[in-house]
Amino acid sequence: MRGFYSGLIGGMVAGLWVIIWAIMVRYEAVFNALTSLELWINYLIFQIGVAGILGGVFGVVYSRFYRGIRGEDVKKSLLFGLIIAMLANVVISTDRLLHFLLLEGEHGQLLSEGVGWLLTSLKWILYGFVLGIVYERLKL
Repeated sequence: MRGFYSGLIGGMVAGLWVIIWAIMVRYEAVFNALTSLELWINYLIFQIGVAGILGGVFGVVYSRFYRGIRGEDVKKSLLFGLIIAMLANVVISTDRLLHFLLLEGEHGQLLSEGVGWLLTSLKWILYGFVLGIVYERLKL
């Protein structure tokens, strides 16, 4: 359960970071899309909830492989977060690039994909950092 709770908290922090980033960098698009309080609440629940659930699942995986990951304490979880980021980006980027290049022929989306790749990487690296801190604090 230690891994699940640590991952849940890490995922929720990572989801909150995505919201903050979206507001800071793309505030006009975000505010135009989220026109009511209900949409804002749904967006918050979705971002924090989905990242929290995935974080909890990844936290269980992390706890199972904890001894096999190189490094000490938080360095282990940062490496784990980086691995998740790489796997997530391969799946997401491949799918989106194939969609834009093959179906729509839009080459201008490549820069946008690079920004999305960076955002996803930072999200899961932040997740790994928080996971490690909480995981080490919850030692029983």
